[in-house]
Amino acid sequence: MPRCVVRYRAQLLHVPTGQVEAEAEILVEEGREPDEQGDPGRLVWRKVIEGGDLRTSAWIDKVRRGQAGWRFKLLSRIGPVTWAD
Repeated sequence: MPRCVVRYRAQLLHVPTGQVEAEAEILVEEGREPDEQGDPGRLVWRKVIEGGDLRTSAWIDKVRRGQAGWRFKLLSRIGPVTWAD
């Protein structure tokens, strides 16, 4: 599956309570199908790969470990979707 690496603004969200702890910029790896022109098309899967600072990295660890319902809510993409090398 071809992949892209994309930056997003995201919220760290506690799903059971709806509490937003913070907003941050995160780097996300996405698997996408090529469209008719060979550009990134339909999203197939998505995985958070890093944050912009140590605090964000700690939030990513919290989400990856599934601690008490924490999730990232993606807000807006920063920049275009392009194929990774």
